[in-house]
Amino acid sequence: MRPRIAITNTKEIMDKRRLTATPETYVHAVTASGGLPLMVPALAVELVPELLATVDAVLLSGGHDVSPDLYGAKLDPATVELDCARDLFEIALVKQALAAHKPIFGICRGQQIINVALGGTLVQNITGTSIKHQQRPISGTKTTHQVQVVGGTRLASLLQGAYAVNSFHHQAVAQVAPGLKVSARSADGVIEAPQQQLFSVQWHPEIMYPDHPAAQRLFQAFIQQASGIGQSAS
Repeated sequence: MRPRIAITNTKEIMDKRRLTATPETYVHAVTASGGLPLMVPALAVELVPELLATVDAVLLSGGHDVSPDLYGAKLDPATVELDCARDLFEIALVKQALAAHKPIFGICRGQQIINVALGGTLVQNITGTSIKHQQRPISGTKTTHQVQVVGGTRLASLLQGAYAVNSFHHQAVAQVAPGLKVSARSADGVIEAPQQQLFSVQWHPEIMYPDHPAAQRLFQAFIQQASGIGQSAS
């Protein structure tokens, strides 16, 4: 059977109705890599154990900014579209999935919420850099800058040296949470991939998936881990 992958949703407003949604790119990447995607809205924290009992792994998707209250910072004017219910749900999901030894893959906001959940902080708005990290629109597979993968990390077993990525974010990891280690940085020093008993990236490999073999390797490694196959996260 395919491993069941919980993909966290984001909130959207359509025709004045509040919806929860998952971009199809996540669904396609998980399915093509051998997983069974299950879309999960922000649930009450007390439901997290029951959710984790029904899935094999967790994919934390992109979305709104993370509330700075959660890492002891004042609100920057550039921090917008907060979803505190999702923040609290995903923080509980990260902590309990780690305790239950469930694999976690964080993408963009997913990387940021992992870092906050484990005691790290964020840059609320990236400024003064030569790289434009917040590209628009959020579509296509075009790469915009390179990241340098750190040798000896799990990511280095999947991606070698410099790797071209897309970029749709204005926030990033600042202080790395205890227990995490950086496995990639961009040329301007922005942390692009910390890892632990999980892995996460600041870019969007699910959008790159159809055309970039390295993006395929990321998802395939995650699905294999969810199946209990292959190398475990370090």
